[in-house]
Amino acid sequence: MNKLTSMTDAIAQYVPDGSSIAMGLALEPLIPFAAAHEIIRQQRRNLTLIGPISDILFDQLIGAGCVEKIVAAWVGNVSEGLAHCYRRATEQFIPRPIVTEDHSNFTIGLALLAAGLGSPYRMTRPYYLYRPSNPMLPSFTCSAAMKRAMLICGATWG
Repeated sequence: MNKLTSMTDAIAQYVPDGSSIAMGLALEPLIPFAAAHEIIRQQRRNLTLIGPISDILFDQLIGAGCVEKIVAAWVGNVSEGLAHCYRRATEQFIPRPIVTEDHSNFTIGLALLAAGLGSPYRMTRPYYLYRPSNPMLPSFTCSAAMKRAMLICGATWG
């Protein structure tokens, strides 16, 4: 059975409006520009983009008005800095307002690992650093016993 399909048909079938899509997960070497350009051509809307350092690909989709939410460490390019369309969308709501959910590259990786394993989450201790800008992360207080257990296991407490 041949499962090959064109990019046009793949995007039409698997990326409806309102989809959550993870793109550019291999960082710069494998950015799927052809898929993003097809999403723009088909005028997909209300997308949630998930990725680590999200490069110019996310910026193009934001500028085309396709994006409703970003779940990422940052949106930009290592040589260019913060992405221009992303900045306009967050500061001036042009072409539309977007929601940003801050993560680190590590927590994005853990979230994708958890999804692949069918688990609701993968715990990471340093997540509290993102608590002020990401209300999705729960707050909790560690007991003295938990702190001692972490020290016994070789973990450090910040």
